[in-house]
Amino acid sequence: MANQPKNQKSHGCYFRYLPGVIIAVLVVLPSSASAGTATGTPEIVWDTDVHAAAAPPVYYDGTVIIASADKHLRAFYGETGDKLWDVRFKAPLTFAPAAADGLVYVTVLHPENKLFCLDAVTGKRLWSAGLNDHATAPAAVTEGVVVGAGDFVILFDSDGMLIEKVKTDSTVDAVYGVPGGILLIYVTGEVAVYGSDLGSVVTKGDIGLGRAYPLPSEDGVLFTGYNGEAVMAAGNFDVVWTVRLPGRVMSPAVRWNGGYLVGYMGGGVIRLSAEGGIEWSVSLDANVRREPVVTSDGAFVLTETGIIYAIDGDGSIAEFARLDFKSTCGLLYYEGKLLAIDDEGKVSVYTLDGD
Repeated sequence: MANQPKNQKSHGCYFRYLPGVIIAVLVVLPSSASAGTATGTPEIVWDTDVHAAAAPPVYYDGTVIIASADKHLRAFYGETGDKLWDVRFKAPLTFAPAAADGLVYVTVLHPENKLFCLDAVTGKRLWSAGLNDHATAPAAVTEGVVVGAGDFVILFDSDGMLIEKVKTDSTVDAVYGVPGGILLIYVTGEVAVYGSDLGSVVTKGDIGLGRAYPLPSEDGVLFTGYNGEAVMAAGNFDVVWTVRLPGRVMSPAVRWNGGYLVGYMGGGVIRLSAEGGIEWSVSLDANVRREPVVTSDGAFVLTETGIIYAIDGDGSIAEFARLDFKSTCGLLYYEGKLLAIDDEGKVSVYTLDGD
């Protein structure tokens, strides 16, 4: 049996060094942040096998879409788990798909090295476009779909017509749609926002995180970084606040009850206020690679060992369920259900009381 999370009763002290200033933030964690074990067994409403999961699942228009390392992209009816379609490619799928306006986009690397567009209802391949073996996951944006390809960023309309292809300053690590434009994350840690048609650069910056994961909003972007920091940046990338986290981060933060929840390597989650204060932190049994999911009643997080934890707003946690195998693929919440995939590809969908 995996170790249960440890109650962090001791005071935590986080330091941030600025020129000529040392700021210490004292964190008093609530005694209610102790772990428990959920009573009863959560109900599984449907399950299936996708053989070898490799990326987080996506929910779109009543459908769960899962990219798999066995070279298949599959769609299931979210309510019952009935398979809607199954498309096989020539290479393992390592990125999550993107979906919008009745279309599903997926990047397939070597030997195909293409961006594919499929009909979301039937799975029919509608078009494809050549990329290279340094491509990113696609992002559905206002104009269609955008993808990074080495040191280029490429924008297609929904019919597969090339809108713009721009040479960038460095290799593109990830692309995201943000209000009013397209956000690029470079492998160097630098960031840039282009206009929605890639016609111009709106702003550039370097927030000093190395590999970063953004949570965009109307007011700016909260970046969580592999270097173990969270940085709130304004629209022009000026830093508003910075928080040192207990471990490295490999996923974006999520919004929760007016603040933020971040999972981190080293095994735990941390709650940040909107102003960047550390409200509480809890330790779990293993690394957290993917972002937590938020429901109407609380939040859930999945560790690499395959244990799902339920989290209350005060930092109290309890074991919700255990997968049969380890997992690095994360969770999906939709329509009162919680979906989890282990790395061998077993999919389990639980019903949540009160949602």
